[in-house]
Amino acid sequence: MLNKLANLPRRLHRVFLPGQSTTRNKEEEIITRVGSDESLLFSAIRQNVNRHASALHNILHLYRALNRLLGLVGESAHQKKVVLEMGTAREPGLPLVLLLAGADKYYANNILPIDDWVSEAYAKLSYLMLAGFMPYDPVPLSQVCVNEVDGNGTPIVRLRPEKFVSLSPVPAEEITLPESSVDLIFSFSVLEHVKRPRAVIQNMFRMLKPGGIAVHGIDLRDHTDFSKPLDFLMYSPEDYVLKTQATENRWRASDFLDCFKSEGFEISKHLFRDTTLSLTSTGATDACDSVMEPFDTMLPKSSFETITPWITDEMRARFYHLYQTKSLADLSILTMAVILRKP
Repeated sequence: MLNKLANLPRRLHRVFLPGQSTTRNKEEEIITRVGSDESLLFSAIRQNVNRHASALHNILHLYRALNRLLGLVGESAHQKKVVLEMGTAREPGLPLVLLLAGADKYYANNILPIDDWVSEAYAKLSYLMLAGFMPYDPVPLSQVCVNEVDGNGTPIVRLRPEKFVSLSPVPAEEITLPESSVDLIFSFSVLEHVKRPRAVIQNMFRMLKPGGIAVHGIDLRDHTDFSKPLDFLMYSPEDYVLKTQATENRWRASDFLDCFKSEGFEISKHLFRDTTLSLTSTGATDACDSVMEPFDTMLPKSSFETITPWITDEMRARFYHLYQTKSLADLSILTMAVILRKP
């Protein structure tokens, strides 16, 4: 019988030979196919880039954006030793990236819990990507995290507690770090969600060192449906809470800029986008498409005067009265980035 089995085609061995793991063979077959076919590999990379908090989303999308924005004012993430992120994902991949890039201390804040570990494969992929495109070697993984095995026997790495500190679950306005203790504060798609934006901005100013930098990407769209980015401006505050998911504070670009100035920040740079972003089939922002475009095209406008209003007087008249006093240019801004400095 064994002799007959030995003469069967290779693909049937996986089914019939004793001790043969069909799941393992299938996994190896998939890895081999993806690894040797650029079109399949690109599809896999695209999927990872578009998955929030994934290794490639963090490096190719968020870390790239942070460094490019800092570069506009002659700064880099590599220079910032004490970092605070507002809105850190539960899987702390971006903290890992910034620590590998040279940060000494990373404070991670969210109103939701944040883990202090990622899988070993996640960490190795992050290191591999950074080593491939950074102009200097990343900090060795062993200096940033320690190897462990979780309860299922899966290799993980745990961020060193002297490097990574979770400030969670705590609202950003209630962070109690010492005054003038942080070099860089940043967030992506977070400030539009905070319930007390002025209090958050005041606390941010308090914690930054003199000369410290704050970088924020702010998504001004209605997050319940990006294809109808400003429909939520039609609701009164009461109806917005009662009839929708009400996940945003609905501040417009001018509200944020006025608040930054009134709370003492110098605005080193602000950038705007007044056109729609590519969406995936599920309606999420297509981060991979964004990475494939020149960075300058993501936020191409630098002043209200350069905005091409797509909101009309008729559309504005349908908004709640608080937004009817806003300019058409202000209302037409869908996303923005701002680089701030504490004098």
